[in-house]
Amino acid sequence: TEYPARYDPGRVGEARAAMFSAMLDRVARLKPAARVLDIGCGGGQLLQSATSPEWSPFGVDLSRDACAVSAASGVPAVQADAAALPQRDACMDVVFLLNILDHAADPFRVIREARRVLAPGGLLVIRVPNAAFHRAWVRGWSARGLRARWRGWDRLPMLHLYAFPAAGLRRLARRGGFHVLEVRNSALAADAGDGGPLIRLLQRTLVGGARALERLSGKRILAGPSIELVARRPG
Repeated sequence: TEYPARYDPGRVGEARAAMFSAMLDRVARLKPAARVLDIGCGGGQLLQSATSPEWSPFGVDLSRDACAVSAASGVPAVQADAAALPQRDACMDVVFLLNILDHAADPFRVIREARRVLAPGGLLVIRVPNAAFHRAWVRGWSARGLRARWRGWDRLPMLHLYAFPAAGLRRLARRGGFHVLEVRNSALAADAGDGGPLIRLLQRTLVGGARALERLSGKRILAGPSIELVARRPG
């Protein structure tokens, strides 16, 4: 009830919309025709961005207001918990969990529930804040002492109920019965347009450095603020 009042489910920034489109394009190449479920769908903007005309979109969200916005936009959505989905077994081809697992009381149960509703060969797509990145920022701001706390800088890192580095996210998916296809840095979803030139420069530097490390290490070093995983449910 509080989250939709603070963050309008009917609005999404340009950076987040671009992240949605890039992610959807990659998944559509693997599943050009699919029944797609977005868990934590908000206002349905992710599946509104779907470029494949063969996709059938569905949404689930804890917020009744968000479900109403999603349905009005053309993406049918129902109010439900990520750990207790109303869908029947093996009825979906793609399941998205974008910035959900780090808020969940039981991430493993959510993963198993996603596996239940996925058909054999179906894809699971996860996006979470990268714990390796945000832990470093916590240490950095903490070292600056009271000045950082007065300015609220120590609250900038995104550490919620759970914090996943790449290796931990990969292990969780494997424990949940998935075959991991890829773990990579995720595109930024926060717009820096209102932060001034210094913030935009910092953002570009972080993104460029993370991409270079990812490429040079063969995706073994993921230093971006968020990471995403694509996994397949075995047949």
